Amino acid sequence: MTPKKVYILTLSLCAVWVSLIILTPYLASRNHTYLSRYFYRVFSSFCHQRPERSFFLWEHQAGVCARCMFLYIGILAGLLLYPLRFGKEVSFKIVILFGMPLIV
Repeated sequence: MTPKKVYILTLSLCAVWVSLIILTPYLASRNHTYLSRYFYRVFSSFCHQRPERSFFLWEHQAGVCARCMFLYIGILAGLLLYPLRFGKEVSFKIVILFGMPLIV
């Protein structure tokens, strides 16, 4: 797999993840309880979801806490801005290097 394909795949998966964080309270507000509960359960594996540390959208708690939400949004923003900073060539080594603090 070429580095460009890895970049596009990573960008797409991150965009879907951030979208689901925002979509979860929207689904709960529209009484799609099965889907919203499923997504809340998935996100509970990655975040504590404490109400006092979370944003509320459409009068329902976001899928993850505020810290995790902005972490994921920051990753998405970094992925979107990456080609502007480092040119058209996407280096897989640079992506792994910058992702190491998150992995640790």
